[in-house]
Amino acid sequence: MRIAAVVQALLGIFCALAVPCMGFGIYVQTTLPAARRPSLTGALLGLVVYFLLAVFFAVTAVGAWRHRRWVRPVMLALSLPGTLLGVLATGVLALTLPEVLQAALAGAGSPGGGPAAPPPLAATFAAAVSIGAGLIFYVGLPGLLAALYARSDLQERCAALDPQPRWTDHLPLPVLGTSLWLGLGAVGVLLCLPYGVFPCFGVLLAGPPATALVLLTAAACAVLARAVYRRHPLAWNATLALVALGGLSGSLTFVRVDPLDVYRLSNTLPREQLALMERMRTGRLRLAFVGSTALSALAAAAFLLAQRRAFGPAAGTPSALPPPGPVPPAPAEATGDAPRSEDRPPEELASGPH
Repeated sequence: MRIAAVVQALLGIFCALAVPCMGFGIYVQTTLPAARRPSLTGALLGLVVYFLLAVFFAVTAVGAWRHRRWVRPVMLALSLPGTLLGVLATGVLALTLPEVLQAALAGAGSPGGGPAAPPPLAATFAAAVSIGAGLIFYVGLPGLLAALYARSDLQERCAALDPQPRWTDHLPLPVLGTSLWLGLGAVGVLLCLPYGVFPCFGVLLAGPPATALVLLTAAACAVLARAVYRRHPLAWNATLALVALGGLSGSLTFVRVDPLDVYRLSNTLPREQLALMERMRTGRLRLAFVGSTALSALAAAAFLLAQRRAFGPAAGTPSALPPPGPVPPAPAEATGDAPRSEDRPPEELASGPH
């Protein structure tokens, strides 16, 4: 577990160093001309994400170094699905990045707006480097943490070194993971609030309706995270319904809507970059949006269906208590009906206890 603690500490240091670097990048962006200046929303949100990751890795690294029993289930619940999400994210990157780079290189080679043949080797090299980095950070690191914490001897070792009851003890791993990912979903949805765009069953909403739905979705995720943690009887059904509705809404929207409308409505890209993206064929981008949304929802629904029994009521909840029945009569000693010594005959007292 000390090896995992070192890995998490290094990740925390990396994320902490990224915070001032992104702050400097935000300052540089403010000095660019208006036509080339991107929205600061994405950079500011990235800074917040790196700060939260730095805090998370620091706390879990200290807990792992001290063999705290809660660290192992938390890291397994996050790293195992995180590895699968990393595979999906890398696939989306491999699908869309070559097209984006081709459009960018074509625009760079034709300042007057006319088509130009981009150097294919440069685009291929840039795509390969980016995809390789995605494999390392999105798949390799979560997979490494999952492998380090999956060792069967860690549970017994942590229980021996940390006998104090912890907040993860009463939950099966699937239930804990669902609660944690719902909490992360609430935070992730709130981070999308500055963009002001929300996909809703075939249309892209913007402005106050989008803001209201973002807040409602974040609140639903937060409430369900708490309900799943407490193993409420309706938590599993509500979570499955939320996953199904979210996947259906997002998939229908990106099938019908131009994916670039997300960037147009959110005003997160500079005009020059948006013009370059408009030159690319959006078929792959649409496929990436629809495929990632649908596959994520299907995977989450399949997980919930497969782990249905783990979401049963916890011991001590009203639904887990035995049904009421006839109360057996208490022993005479417990009810106070035992004959007192002064009521017993003298010959029985003289004989003593049998």
